[in-house]
Amino acid sequence: MLAGEQEHCLDGKNRIRIPAKFKAELGDDFVFCRGVNKCIYVIAKEEFASYVEDFKKIGRFDRVGQRAVSEFMSSYAIPEIDNQGRMILPKKLREYAEIDKNVVTIGAYNRLEIWSAEVLARQNEENEDIDYADILAERLKDL
Repeated sequence: MLAGEQEHCLDGKNRIRIPAKFKAELGDDFVFCRGVNKCIYVIAKEEFASYVEDFKKIGRFDRVGQRAVSEFMSSYAIPEIDNQGRMILPKKLREYAEIDKNVVTIGAYNRLEIWSAEVLARQNEENEDIDYADILAERLKDL
């Protein structure tokens, strides 16, 4: 289970290193893709298959739904890891997530989320009155 958060920075070549505490849980075979709310998801390849399995439920002629599938799948990237454990965050994903330098990596159960520290701070400030424990309780009560 991936949990917790860590702050770090991109280097001058837009490379990132997955923090060791997350890397141990995530393993060596993972992908980057577009996440929700302006973050980048880092998902184990086998877990990624379960994400996209649900896409089969979206009708072939659902133009907006299929466009959403295309946008998500076009962001898929297999990271190239150098001998020091660093990997380049793809430009398209960096731009989507508004990542410039300061990064926060969050363990979110079955995935990592890579956030721009500034975007995360802005969203936290905008949503400071939201009680996320109540939201989880509400969402989970009917499952």
